[in-house]
Amino acid sequence: MNKPELAQADIEGSLNVQASFTDLGIDHFLLDRGRVSQVIINFMTNAIKFTRSSDVRKIQINLGASRIRPTADSCHVTLIEPREKGRSLSIGPVTEDDVFLSFSVQDTGCGLTEAETKNLFQRFSQASPKTHKRVCTTLDASTIRANR
Repeated sequence: MNKPELAQADIEGSLNVQASFTDLGIDHFLLDRGRVSQVIINFMTNAIKFTRSSDVRKIQINLGASRIRPTADSCHVTLIEPREKGRSLSIGPVTEDDVFLSFSVQDTGCGLTEAETKNLFQRFSQASPKTHKRVCTTLDASTIRANR
């Protein structure tokens, strides 16, 4: 879906299916395809937007899997509280058939400032109100920002 935009912006895109995924021998999932697609589309749209003006233009989507429920610490993310206190987002206890997927995007875009990162997981806010207009400064070519 993003290939034409990647090509137009001269961005190298790749998919990294991690060993954790292939080691489990997974061949199908029961999941909400619409929601998963929307998350990946949002990741890619932001990565393209902020990588377009970089000297080095690379975006990598990573796909992993685990039979162990991930925690915020193990994923290096900040989780927001559910809207209703005490409401669990889980559909029940973990069974031996459950698999937890992980998606991340790494890119060579300009990244976020510390202040923008603090706003990133707040409800109904952008990291910065002017992110669509911001000109990114050039980073060292070896720097790849993760988890947009």
